[in-house]
Amino acid sequence: MLNLMPKRQVGTGKQTLCLLVLPTAIWLLTGCDAKRTVTVETSPPGAAIWAGDDIIGPAPQKVTVPAEGDVHLTVYHPGFESASATIAASALPPERRTTITLRRQRPLSLTCRSSPAGAALFLNGEFRGTTPVELADLTPGAAEITFRMEGREPVSKTVALTPDNPTQTVNATLKSVTEGYYLQQIQTTPDELPNYVDLAHHYMLEKRFDDAMRILKGGIDIAFKNPHLSASRLWSEVGRVTERQYDYGDADDVKKARRLLRDMLGKVVKADAGGEQRLYLLTSYVVVLDSLSERRKAQQYFEKAWSEFPRNKHLERMRRKYRFSIY
Repeated sequence: MLNLMPKRQVGTGKQTLCLLVLPTAIWLLTGCDAKRTVTVETSPPGAAIWAGDDIIGPAPQKVTVPAEGDVHLTVYHPGFESASATIAASALPPERRTTITLRRQRPLSLTCRSSPAGAALFLNGEFRGTTPVELADLTPGAAEITFRMEGREPVSKTVALTPDNPTQTVNATLKSVTEGYYLQQIQTTPDELPNYVDLAHHYMLEKRFDDAMRILKGGIDIAFKNPHLSASRLWSEVGRVTERQYDYGDADDVKKARRLLRDMLGKVVKADAGGEQRLYLLTSYVVVLDSLSERRKAQQYFEKAWSEFPRNKHLERMRRKYRFSIY
């Protein structure tokens, strides 16, 4: 009978040694990992936790910190500003737990204005009212703002809504289709006075008085260069500025328009051109001077008109209406 006991004892000893060593190694490994595992919570709960470009998951999460080095975390939650944190292996938080607090985002808002006011406003294709419009509680990201108004060219703008710039203002000037049409007509047929009259009238209603005076001046120049043209509508429009035969603003607007007309006509009066247009120019200048209470100067230019066009019936009627003197 063979004696195998020594061999079994030797073998049993090795197995016993292995059984003792293996749990110890496992304990060392798992024990080290356990020491480097940190539970990350967020306030508010449920924020998405990212490590670099990799998402770990919604909070709370257990995050393993490298044996040497750091782990950089970024957390996101709707309605809150993103937050970042770094956990260092050399300075693990107490109880291996840490909370990352996110700050609530400031409300994002847009103030939308247009010139002229009253344009339909669309946010990402959805109608949101007529300008001026205050849009509140907006979501971060790109917003497409569109202004629309009948008779005007639409305007679209893209606005970046970010927590760094929570309150923004968007302004838009809607160009008139009418303006573009008449500007094209004037360029194509510069001797057609009705185009000047209609465009000037349009500018007056929009309170663009400087542009109105520029166009009226252009029409007056054409009238002087072409005496055969009928300029009655042109001078009638000039008179409307002074006499306010249509609503183009309040008292301050009226005064501003009259002063601009006075200055424009004053420059043209100094020209040497004569004829029937000269009579209408002088009388228009006299009337606007009188409307601005510049009575002495108005009397002076009435006398000038009377000397150039003596006993003119139009001047006779004007003398009686405005009570000018004749010396």
